[in-house]
Amino acid sequence: MRFRELSGPVLLVALSMVGGAAFAQEPPAAPPPGAAEPPAAAPAPAAPAAAMEGGGAAAGSKMRLGLNVVPMPFGTLKFSAPGFSSVSSDTKFAIGAFPFFDYLFTPNLFGGLAVQYTFNIKSKDQTSGDASKQLDIMLRLGGGAYVADKLQLYGYLSPGYSIIMVPSSAGTNNPKGFMLGFHAGAMYDVAPSAFLNLELGYQMGFQSVSQSGVTADFKSNFFQIGVGGGIRF
Repeated sequence: MRFRELSGPVLLVALSMVGGAAFAQEPPAAPPPGAAEPPAAAPAPAAPAAAMEGGGAAAGSKMRLGLNVVPMPFGTLKFSAPGFSSVSSDTKFAIGAFPFFDYLFTPNLFGGLAVQYTFNIKSKDQTSGDASKQLDIMLRLGGGAYVADKLQLYGYLSPGYSIIMVPSSAGTNNPKGFMLGFHAGAMYDVAPSAFLNLELGYQMGFQSVSQSGVTADFKSNFFQIGVGGGIRF
């Protein structure tokens, strides 16, 4: 008797639970005919590729063209020849113009070309006479990386060919030969297509000259400060 009294309420509770679960699993009712479809959720905007790579819009550029003014506050001139004692002398303040072109193989690796023309190459011991000039034609091989949104640090090697153009009054040929530079600096984006840069470097020359059957070394080494800017395209 007790079982019959309880079976009715238990059955009603079980049916209500099953019906509730089935109702919860039913898909939402379709909108009535003619009703407007609800707008689809807009996809999240993709981050620009340049922003993902770093460096803002400048990251999309592959080439850059620039010009540096290169003060050389100190350096050395070295002369040595068979049968003569080697002579080394500090240089007076020299200054150069340095146009360059770079191509970015990847966002962090570049190669390029540069030409440097240097004025007032003269020993500190020289009190009269004209100064020499120097022409350097070089490659630029290096890399860089952004350390902030608009600021990147970079470094490069610059092997090349150098010609020291001595005054005609010296009565000697122009020394020529291999040169190598080491440089590091910072580049700041003032606009997506324009930048300013500041760099420090040291350039070593391995020039030599032949005169009257005698070959002599005439080498020029300089500490350099490059200040300038350029454009990207």
